[in-house]
Amino acid sequence: MLLLIVVFVAASLSGSTAFAVAPVGPPTAGLKTGQFSVGFDYAHSEIDFDIDWKSDFVSGIPKSKAEGMKSDAYLAKFGYGIGDNWEFYGFLGAANSRGKIKDEGGLIDGSIDFDGGHNFSGGFGAKWTFLKEEKLSWGTVYQMSWSQGNDSYLFDLSDYGFGTAEVDSDFKSFDIFLAIGPTYEMGNWRIYGGPALYYYNSDIDIEYLDTTIVKGEVDEAMFGGYAGTEIDLDASSSIYGEYMLTGDAWAFGTGIKWKF
Repeated sequence: MLLLIVVFVAASLSGSTAFAVAPVGPPTAGLKTGQFSVGFDYAHSEIDFDIDWKSDFVSGIPKSKAEGMKSDAYLAKFGYGIGDNWEFYGFLGAANSRGKIKDEGGLIDGSIDFDGGHNFSGGFGAKWTFLKEEKLSWGTVYQMSWSQGNDSYLFDLSDYGFGTAEVDSDFKSFDIFLAIGPTYEMGNWRIYGGPALYYYNSDIDIEYLDTTIVKGEVDEAMFGGYAGTEIDLDASSSIYGEYMLTGDAWAFGTGIKWKF
């Protein structure tokens, strides 16, 4: 029975983790010393990754393959200009996840579709402009975000000669986005982009009868790039949109912010 629970839960709960890619905007600082900003961001992302499972009770748990994992994130963002060339920002909100999980050679034949709920998501970032000219500036941006949550599931194993089993899950995840590139200004319009690194990590604990029976881990590093454009609406507000692409993930993000 334990082996059945482990395999069914491993394939199902892997969809609980949030993996939203939060928008970053230009890689160069956009706030002056002492200046603040507030805004709202939305992002839609899609990613494929493997989940490795380990257990002290059973061995040979097949890894799960997450394919077409889609997420939508809704985030409030706050920024501060540490200096004319340094900007720090933070964000918080919620992100959901949905997609398809495949069991590679396990007891489950085929795949499982799921649609997870919204979970907390937050993070912070920093931008540094290291070369600034009249229209062309170069900078780098580092962003880290995380999410966590827990849930309970009931599994009907009557077809296998058992009853209904309740299983609890707890997960924690974080991701890192690092990019370097230019921002080119044309009046009230800017274009930006550059090469980027995206790293995603998640830990999943599955508990049955108050005992952790299996642990899952996701550990993915992806190289790619991103590009976007930002337009000033007036002297204090602007909107932007951007696209990120790697070998196993892509994301579209947009946002609006006000400076004061």
